[in-house]
Amino acid sequence: GDGIRNGFGHGFETAGEVWTKAFCQTDSDGDGASNGLELGDPNCTWTVGETPARTTDLSHPGLASSKTTATESDADADSSGSTAVGAAERVGQGAVVMATVSLSVAALVVA
Repeated sequence: GDGIRNGFGHGFETAGEVWTKAFCQTDSDGDGASNGLELGDPNCTWTVGETPARTTDLSHPGLASSKTTATESDADADSSGSTAVGAAERVGQGAVVMATVSLSVAALVVA
């Protein structure tokens, strides 16, 4: 988007707008949870066209006030199976759209 970017948006831009393992493991908003954990990819294995490992209990990786209750220790349980998601899921103060075809770019801009 063309709006003011938060830490997650700046980090994604720096990563070449590619979901890399290093960017996935980064905590862009300083809330103690990695970007991957917040977006349902705690193992940092998501690829374009795939459904993230977790599709519930998501949070906004650009807003420290938006928190997931998922933990890194949940990652092994999450990788055993995933569920399909609908067109969108509203999370915290911002809208993070998790579609089965891509991670949301909505998290790039302060909502």
